[in-house]
Amino acid sequence: MLSNFVGYGSQGFSYSENYRESIYYLVKCIEIINESEFMKYKDFQKIVFEIKKQQGISKIQETPEKEGSEIRMILKPMVKFGLINSDNYSLDRNGDLDSIKISKSFFTELGKQFILTIEIEQKSKDIGLNTDIIERIQSKFCIFQIYNLFDDNSCVYRDIFTFLLKYQHMDRNEFYIMATLRKLNRWNELESMINEYRANKRDLPITTNVNDYQTYHKQLMQYNLVYYEDEANKVISLTNDFYKYFEV
Repeated sequence: MLSNFVGYGSQGFSYSENYRESIYYLVKCIEIINESEFMKYKDFQKIVFEIKKQQGISKIQETPEKEGSEIRMILKPMVKFGLINSDNYSLDRNGDLDSIKISKSFFTELGKQFILTIEIEQKSKDIGLNTDIIERIQSKFCIFQIYNLFDDNSCVYRDIFTFLLKYQHMDRNEFYIMATLRKLNRWNELESMINEYRANKRDLPITTNVNDYQTYHKQLMQYNLVYYEDEANKVISLTNDFYKYFEV
């Protein structure tokens, strides 16, 4: 057994209420920007900052740098989840956004439909309507977005599903065994290490990303893809709904 265990880091993304609101205001800015050829990502950030100032749009940060950081946190997952057309952005060698091109086809069809649910949600709140149904619809969109991550060798969602299909359930320690072996490129050792752990269960020394398991399994519970087989010990299994969305 290894001496230290780590998580995946910030690969996941949960569309919280505040985050959906931030997407809403960013989209409003993009609608104002004229169609363009590719511009540097930092120039795009400055344009959005100025539009928010001029339009009095909510959620503006106090400096272009802070605003740029928030925009990056919004756009990067949207790129990863397939909401923005690949023809409208380029990445640098580190996989970060390098340039942006504004056009009518900026968002994919999935992106347009998801944004529509956010716009309906915001307008419903403005007039005091219940948004529970809209939020359930948004959860279905998030399931579709997970598909777009499956080609990535470091996809935490794919690893969780693969694990649960083979081993039926997962606890916190098993998540970190899985994550560590993925990081070390030693996936072929997973079965022997899980068998060893299950024969002698104990707390493992987790050194980084200690909240990963909580983040990811709670997100999948929000989408009704996993449930607590043992809530006291936070042991998860796949729901029947999982099999409706994913071919196995």
